[in-house]
Amino acid sequence: MGLGAYHGADDNERRREIVGWFLEDDRFPEDKFVLHMGDRLIEQRAEGKRGTEIYAFPGVGRSIYIHALVGFIEGDFNHFDGFPEWLRLVQLELAEWLRAAPGRKAQYFLDMARLESYKLLPHARSDPRGQFE
Repeated sequence: MGLGAYHGADDNERRREIVGWFLEDDRFPEDKFVLHMGDRLIEQRAEGKRGTEIYAFPGVGRSIYIHALVGFIEGDFNHFDGFPEWLRLVQLELAEWLRAAPGRKAQYFLDMARLESYKLLPHARSDPRGQFE
């Protein structure tokens, strides 16, 4: 799903909408731990202590998306080439990991955004955020 699929006056408004799906959710106390673990796994990957298996944990993808989207929103960079080296590396590795299996990318997005499969909850198509209420 591309950035244009979200409503907003400009790219930053759309980025804010998307990043909201990945930021810590106060309704779930363990969510802060999930994001902390995602950051920690990325650090361990950079230190050579872990391999690309870290990308199987949705907290890693959430962390990558948060850093990238917030960086765009805050003007730290305006293109992939402006990413810090560590963010470029993990983003490229995540993209490669997602392409390695059919259907992985769609399911990973749902897992990162803490959503159930749209196939299991049809009403989520029109109100994905309300599915847990």
